[in-house]
Amino acid sequence: MVRTVKKFNKSTITQDIILEKDAKRVDFVTHVDWYETQRMLKAAFYTDILSPKATYEIQFGSIERPTHYNTSYDRAKFEVCGHKWADLSEGLYGVSILNDCKYGYDIKDNCMRLTLLRAPNFPDPVGDKGVHDFVYSIYPHENDWRLGGTVKEAYKLNVPMEAHRGLGGDKLIDLQSFVSINKENVIIDTIKGAEDNDGIIIRVYESQGARVKAKLNFSFEVNSATETNLMEVNEQEIEIKERSIEFNIKPYEIKTFRIK
Repeated sequence: MVRTVKKFNKSTITQDIILEKDAKRVDFVTHVDWYETQRMLKAAFYTDILSPKATYEIQFGSIERPTHYNTSYDRAKFEVCGHKWADLSEGLYGVSILNDCKYGYDIKDNCMRLTLLRAPNFPDPVGDKGVHDFVYSIYPHENDWRLGGTVKEAYKLNVPMEAHRGLGGDKLIDLQSFVSINKENVIIDTIKGAEDNDGIIIRVYESQGARVKAKLNFSFEVNSATETNLMEVNEQEIEIKERSIEFNIKPYEIKTFRIK
């Protein structure tokens, strides 16, 4: 770990730059006392990558935007709204920026930037002023973001694994997942109680723009499985085979299931 402390006008930026053992990414754990006006704080990474487009994660999918200003329309898209990651890849290599709460990116040519804080006069003159804690990461990978594991690495940053003492006390049990899926590109996004208290809702989505047949596996006995819409209205029954259900999913499609 390396700690840096930088002062700018009235503000102080403290960063712990962390590369953990066997990690694939570098984390920038950041603490900012921010008291600026009409300023914007960005993190910039200059890469050696040539690509006419970059990819940005959005909810349940991703979008592509050009990395050049060839037209006035391109120039108007100087910043892109994205969620957990943005990626710039060429052929067999790429770099992703991951983050846990900052959602404005701009990628021009080979420079990748993430907007961290703002200080506007309007509509809220004190909007970002104060203390902030957040993490962003740089993640180089082989191939493009799909084969490079960007989606999984972004989830590791945003939803890290936690250990809790279970009801069994100190007694160890075999390793098992409550719910698991057999396809890397299909993400289990939500596990929750149904809004009408009738069963468990499991929501998945396809993350790479690919059409696949997937299987959900359960570590418990399932009596019934029903596909629902997003409002959790039942649509069709699904056959259960050995504590699992199979389904076809289209590119970036969202599927919701009620399990009892």
